[in-house]
Amino acid sequence: MFFHGDAHFMLYTERYHFFNRVRVKGIRHLVFYQPPTFPNFYYEMCNLMQEANMNSKIGSNSNMTVTILYSKYDHNQIAEIVGTERGLKMIQSDRNVHMLVTDGK
Repeated sequence: MFFHGDAHFMLYTERYHFFNRVRVKGIRHLVFYQPPTFPNFYYEMCNLMQEANMNSKIGSNSNMTVTILYSKYDHNQIAEIVGTERGLKMIQSDRNVHMLVTDGK
């Protein structure tokens, strides 16, 4: 689907992932409409974006993104993903957007 560039969007629920654990290849952009209940789901989905799951003919690794929409009520889930201290700073901040950048190694 994504691996061959045939599809651009897919609705994939946390419940479906819990019961099926499908390996979706070719993911370039992830959008979580709330932080996952189980933090390991976040890491599992991000790991699907590894180079081994990509088609080198379609796009490049430099334009991959992960977006999480969250509110102050999601503090526990955010803390499980980014750490307690950073999560608290993100929740209490006046800023609307927080960017975490990795070096891809």
